[in-house]
Amino acid sequence: MTHHAYIGDIQDEGLSFLKESQPIQLFQALQQDMLLQAYGIYVLQLVDAALEDNQANPKVYQLLLQVLEALNQGLTAQVIVAYLEIHLLPIFGIHIQWASCATCQTNDRPLRFSLKRQAVLCDRHAFLDVHCLPVSSRAVHVARRLSQVDLKQIQNINLSDQTLKDLRTLMDAIYQEYVGIRLKSKSYLDQISQLEWPSA
Repeated sequence: MTHHAYIGDIQDEGLSFLKESQPIQLFQALQQDMLLQAYGIYVLQLVDAALEDNQANPKVYQLLLQVLEALNQGLTAQVIVAYLEIHLLPIFGIHIQWASCATCQTNDRPLRFSLKRQAVLCDRHAFLDVHCLPVSSRAVHVARRLSQVDLKQIQNINLSDQTLKDLRTLMDAIYQEYVGIRLKSKSYLDQISQLEWPSA
């Protein structure tokens, strides 16, 4: 998994030619670690699925490079991937109300996530959706914070295994409900991750 610069002639009609390829970043950790490689492949396919063919998106391209670099540096992979997934949702046309409770706008109480309302609800208003996702308020809080910060502000976050599992459950539910894609790389990542998190 590498980042290259290519030099060539691009023609509107006829054949285009690549003349030269220059490596910029090798992402060695992603090449050497099977789990990190699975994360890297998943984020590449997810970005590819989010973008229209033949349409440049420099902002998403830069985000992808930052995500790959963060994974390569050893930052918590589950958090970094969740960050990407959250910030790609608007590209898929999905706009989640993360900032505060959809009913009372509080943001300083334990929060739940409502798929029905596409928003977070505080503990006082969670009764409005009896099918709020069964994940911890800590995981919802982490997702909320990830939606608000720049990736460069994220350092290693000390989260329990259960919070990381809940964060994964939250993001999987959001993508299944609203985006509706199932990438082969995600299935492979799930299988590899099970080796990291054996069933209790």
